[in-house]
Amino acid sequence: MKNIKSIFLLLFIFALITAYPTLAEDFTNITVSPSNFVVLENDLGKKMEITINNPSSADAKMTIEECIAEKINREYVKSSEEMIKSSIEIDNTEITVKAKSELVVITRVRISASGGTQIACVKIAPKDLASNTTNTIPTTIIPYLIQNFKGEQKIDITMDIGISGIATSTDITIRGTINNIGDKFFTPKGSIIISKGGTKLQEIEITSQIPGLMLPGESKSFEVKWTNTLDTITSIGEYQIDARISTDQSGTSTVKQVTYTYIPTDVILLVSILVGALLLIIIGVIVLKKR
Repeated sequence: MKNIKSIFLLLFIFALITAYPTLAEDFTNITVSPSNFVVLENDLGKKMEITINNPSSADAKMTIEECIAEKINREYVKSSEEMIKSSIEIDNTEITVKAKSELVVITRVRISASGGTQIACVKIAPKDLASNTTNTIPTTIIPYLIQNFKGEQKIDITMDIGISGIATSTDITIRGTINNIGDKFFTPKGSIIISKGGTKLQEIEITSQIPGLMLPGESKSFEVKWTNTLDTITSIGEYQIDARISTDQSGTSTVKQVTYTYIPTDVILLVSILVGALLLIIIGVIVLKKR
């Protein structure tokens, strides 16, 4: 009798185990690299490899498809815009990445591709998920930033030092914005050069404040603080501030220039005292003459 009860108990436990969904495999640690491709004219037709690493203990099934991307809050997402023409060749559109291994997917940018208003991308997404899978394979968007080979590079710089003509403080704050008003993307680099009488006093790099690609229509801001350390007499005069911006795709620089005149507060006070004293003397002389 005890054996029969034991058998029924085992059968009951087995039924519970098989009826309850198995623990979902965690695919959230799957990684895809690189995060994007920058495609210049010489890159057309070349192999571009996407590496997918699966550290989980189960195989991961995925689909790969070409798409159009848009940039929102510094991130690329799949756009609902209809694709004008295909720009990317994908070797395999359905893949399986074995457990605890990695897989390289080969893609190519078509020789006929040319950058424009649309950003080509590849979407990597999960395929055939079990109904109990909650920790799913993340969907990844990889943009292919294809340069507009027929476009024109144009940069506009705005700069302000918060001074209208004459400064009395040794401390200057230089604020500016770089605007990509052309048809090409680029990576900017630049510096602020402060000069007086044709002599460069200091050059301050701003590349670290404006990192990464700038797509057409994008802007980046910078801010520089500078303190005039010249002695009181030497420091008097006109100053020139140049913002020089160049790019990784052009040897020329775009320059924005502002000027201001510096007169120390001590000098203004001294002049005011002297002028006041001179006026008093003149008034005194006039009064004495009338007597």
